[in-house]
Amino acid sequence: MPHERPTLLDGARFDDARGTLTCCNDCDLAELRRFYVLTHPDTATVRGWNAHRFEAKRFFCLRGGFEIALLPMRDFARPEAAGEPTTFRLEATHPRLLCAPAGYANAIKATEPGSILLVFSDKTLEGARDDNWKYPPETWPVTWSSPQ
Repeated sequence: MPHERPTLLDGARFDDARGTLTCCNDCDLAELRRFYVLTHPDTATVRGWNAHRFEAKRFFCLRGGFEIALLPMRDFARPEAAGEPTTFRLEATHPRLLCAPAGYANAIKATEPGSILLVFSDKTLEGARDDNWKYPPETWPVTWSSPQ
C-alpha cells in the first residue's frame, strides 16, 4: 500500500503588550470535518497506537510540548507496520502543524506536564467509526527523547 508522507507546516508566534498570536497560515482547513483537544497531565502516559486506514489527522500543540510517532501501516487487522516509527516534536513556543496522512498509526506522548494538543480530522465521527484501529503502546517500540 503506497503512503503519502507526513509533513510539517511552520507556523508563527507573535508576542507584544496585547498578548500572543499563534497561527499557521499555510494550513488549508477545507477538507477537515472535526477537531478535538487532548490534555496530558504527565509525561509518562503514551496514547496509542491508534491507526486509521482512511482518516487523515493534523496535530497542533496549544500548550507545552508533544512527541508524536507516526508509522505507516501494511496490515491493519494483523498489526504489521510498513517501516519504522518516525517521531516529530511539537511545541507551543515553536508553532508547527503536523499533517499525518491516512494509512498511518500514531502514538502521542507529552514532553511537559499539562500539555494540550489540538487534533483535526478529515472524517466526521460517523465516517471514522469503522476506521479506528487500536494497538497497545508496546506493539512498536519508540525511542522518545523526553523521559518516560
